[in-house]
Parts: sequence; structure tokens; C-alpha cells
Amino acid sequence: NSLLVTRILKQFNWRTHPIIVMEMYSKNLYTSKLKDLTYNDGKVILIDILEALNYLKSQNIVHCDLKPENIFFINNTSYNVVIGDYGMAQVEN
Repeated sequence: NSLLVTRILKQFNWRTHPIIVMEMYSKNLYTSKLKDLTYNDGKVILIDILEALNYLKSQNIVHCDLKPENIFFINNTSYNVVIGDYGMAQVEN
């Protein structure tokens, strides 16, 4: 599902460097330091990550830098997440 990866808002070149502007999120899996995570909350996070990776695979994209810092919470009221930061991503043939 493409809703599980960050949307590209804009693309341009700056001093010969390609720049991709994506949605910004307030917190990520690393900085959140989740302490009282329930089984169901963890399940929501894990399902979103696995579905996002499955979507990337269907698009022949390898993230290459998947880590807690690149998994973002969609909002402050749920445990739904998206995968972001595709600076090192590769498209497989």
C-alpha cells in the first residue's frame, strides 16, 4: 500500500545535486522511546512496516537504509507508521 511510504512532494536539482522533498513527521521509532507498548500497538507497527516493505518490493525498490530513525509515526494519536528517507534507495531491474 503506497500510504505506508512517504509521499514525494517536490523534486529539483540544486547545484547538480538531486533534491527530493517528502512529507515531514514529528517523531520516529527511535526517538519515541516507547516504554509501555502493548502487544496490539507493536502489532500495528510491525504490520505497517511489513506491508510497506512488501509494497516497495512490488515496485522493485530496495530501501538500503531501513532503521528506527527512518520509520515515522503518521500522527500522535496512533501507532501507524510510514517508511521514509529514500536517499540510499535503489531500483532493482
